Amino acid sequence: MTLKIVNSDDPEWAFNYEQLNKSQHDVFFHPGFAQTCQNSLYKRHLVKCAIWNCKKGTILYPFVQRNFLKSSCVDITGLYGRGGIAQDVDDNDELNAFHAAFRKYCLEVGVICSFDRFHPKLKNHLSVDKSSKLYNIGDFVVLNLKESIDQIESQYKHNHRKSIKKAERKNVTFFYEENLNHIDDFLTIYKRTLKRNNANNFYYFEAKFFQEIKKNLSDKFVFYYAVVDNKIISCELVLLDILYAHSFLGGTLIDFMPYGANVFLKREIIRDLKKRNVLYYLLGGGVNKNDGIYKYKLCFAPSGSHTSYIGGVIYDEKPYNDLKKYMDSQNISYDSNRIQFYDYLVDF
Repeated sequence: MTLKIVNSDDPEWAFNYEQLNKSQHDVFFHPGFAQTCQNSLYKRHLVKCAIWNCKKGTILYPFVQRNFLKSSCVDITGLYGRGGIAQDVDDNDELNAFHAAFRKYCLEVGVICSFDRFHPKLKNHLSVDKSSKLYNIGDFVVLNLKESIDQIESQYKHNHRKSIKKAERKNVTFFYEENLNHIDDFLTIYKRTLKRNNANNFYYFEAKFFQEIKKNLSDKFVFYYAVVDNKIISCELVLLDILYAHSFLGGTLIDFMPYGANVFLKREIIRDLKKRNVLYYLLGGGVNKNDGIYKYKLCFAPSGSHTSYIGGVIYDEKPYNDLKKYMDSQNISYDSNRIQFYDYLVDF
């Protein structure tokens, strides 16, 4: 077996993705999502995939290879979303061989370290390189859609059921579409929500990102909108592939927060995903452990809490530590508990 490192547009990625057991299919491992990110979010960097084929199955590891500080440093990070490996190889020797080969690649091209946000349902934090550092960052809400819709909705907490009734009294309705016909409304609401939450500039995705989604993920995205008096007041973009759907981006106009439209829209999304035979709806976690955002999501799936892990590998200690010395010399503050403590030095 040999390790292949391919770019996002290489047919090898698409071919091997299809070879994976369907239980491992997730939009964040799909080459279409990689091409979307390459052409919009990571234009200055290289989106790649490490592929390992053997008689016992396939391993895929999508990553972004980043050059920064005038190309004097190289690292890798997962694509925006959930990362780590997708694999149907049930053999520790093969898994270890993959990690050894990938480590060799990283040292050859000068990668100092890696970082990933692992998938809470695939539990791929259990399949990392044995030298990985893993961190429990709190809980992540996953709604199990294998239950009947009546069972699912009976578990909504009282405040959510109350918000849904309020939205219905306010005559809030919804629609969905698999196109960009209302992308201007979406972007307006999304960016206002980001501004309200003091989000980092990275998250202000431009129209190009969504155009690339339409181009590369034609059957793997749905925009959902809540409407009152012909005005779109809440929205959500869901990315999905076979078993897993992700609550990806969205927001609500602040003046309409009292309408309960965001909770109402979530209910309609859940009903629609159920009809699409999706098995799991990944709502996400909070900004901090057990915060209000997390609790809001948990009210849709009180038994759906999963531990969320991040982590990575330090491949080359010397340049990694030299980077800390450089930042000290420049009086640049950093959090030494973070694997990629220097992230804000990377130019996107």
